[in-house]
Amino acid sequence: MQNDMIYKDEVYAIQGAIFDVYKEMGNLWQEEVYQQCLEIELAKRSMPYDAQ
Repeated sequence: MQNDMIYKDEVYAIQGAIFDVYKEMGNLWQEEVYQQCLEIELAKRSMPYDAQ
């Protein structure tokens, strides 16, 4: 089976941002806090996003 992911680089970059936020914050917070932190991390990486 071949992995033909269309946006492979973009997915990798988003996952990296998510993992970095998790490493920094741990697992003690509510989802809203992680969302805000992820928005900050994406902005730091100049990655466009639409807030929820």
